[in-house]
Amino acid sequence: MKYKFKNKLLYELISHNYNINKQSAVFGLTVGKGLGSAALTFLVKRAFNIHRLPTLEDRHFTRSFLNNNDRLSKNNIFICEEFLENLDDMTDEIVLIYNHTQAELDKSYPEQEYIPLIRNLKKEYAALILKLKDNAEKKDVKYIEISSDIINCFTDNSNTYGFHVAVKLNIPKQNILYFDKTFKQGTIENNEFIVFNGDIKGLWKIPVDSISITSEEIGSTHDCREIKDKDSVYYYINFSSSNNIEFTLPTKKLNNKNESLLCRFFKRYITC
Repeated sequence: MKYKFKNKLLYELISHNYNINKQSAVFGLTVGKGLGSAALTFLVKRAFNIHRLPTLEDRHFTRSFLNNNDRLSKNNIFICEEFLENLDDMTDEIVLIYNHTQAELDKSYPEQEYIPLIRNLKKEYAALILKLKDNAEKKDVKYIEISSDIINCFTDNSNTYGFHVAVKLNIPKQNILYFDKTFKQGTIENNEFIVFNGDIKGLWKIPVDSISITSEEIGSTHDCREIKDKDSVYYYINFSSSNNIEFTLPTKKLNNKNESLLCRFFKRYITC
């Protein structure tokens, strides 16, 4: 049985796009991450009382996101009257969707507490997780920890949005917000599972042996990015089916007091 949406705005934030007015729109999570997924993440946080430590907040609510998203001023869904008027109804419906999903998961995966799911990564995220894996193997550590958004996209099909590196995880069934069988076909991608990360630090624990290379094209990318702090777990991975928005990775401050302004500019902004 497919879930039938009560709130049109929530449907649009989950699926494809929401028209704020005649001139402006934000795309839903199915299309990619941006202001629409920020709004959906806020609703999930509100519905399940999810809180992170102040300095480790979800990237959707950081200064980096606000500064880099030049559409915020004209497409600010958070001050849209319709969004604010429907806030309580959408929050309540998030819980209804979750409960419906859990019932459907019990039918599809009876007597299973965990569901094996896959997240495929490309470009800088693939390179980053491989370097962290290499570092862990050198230290004989069996897992790595890495931060992610509160809302993350996974699949049960290894051929779905296959990129350079695959991460295979056993996801607790109770952490799945919804999946493709929750809604009618076309609402979200086929074989897609939306998983929430409720950790107070925003961290995932990933077994090293669950990370594998799926494409030979990773070679040049793998050599591109240097890990600034090999002992830090606060590196970000985008567990999303779309990488439409780039966010800044955390880096150490440079000791550049005696360097010229031009030198500091090139060190800060010129990357591989």
